[in-house]
Amino acid sequence: MDAFPTALPQAGAAAGIPASDTELQKMLIDERMRGELHKTNYQTLKAEHTRLQDEYTKSQNELKRLLVEKQTVHDKFQLLLAELRGELLDKTRELEELKLQVLTPQKLEVLKVQ
Repeated sequence: MDAFPTALPQAGAAAGIPASDTELQKMLIDERMRGELHKTNYQTLKAEHTRLQDEYTKSQNELKRLLVEKQTVHDKFQLLLAELRGELLDKTRELEELKLQVLTPQKLEVLKVQ
């Protein structure tokens, strides 16, 4: 027995094969149109993918820039906070010194008596 059949199936509706060249041409044209549609869709998707990759890269760079800016602002804030705490401490000491110099009613009485 041969491994390959020697008889080819007959063209026709029963075998699922179109009967005429016109039908074959129509099928070929349909396949080419579908192929072109797939090619167009591929190109569209490829362009969109590239655009999204670029947008993602720009977003990542913007994020890095903003993180650096945030850290810079945070560092400046910490310096300002330390400076203002020092000023507050100085003002508190000055207030305590001035409180000691204020004449209270008791001190005023003592001065009147003297």
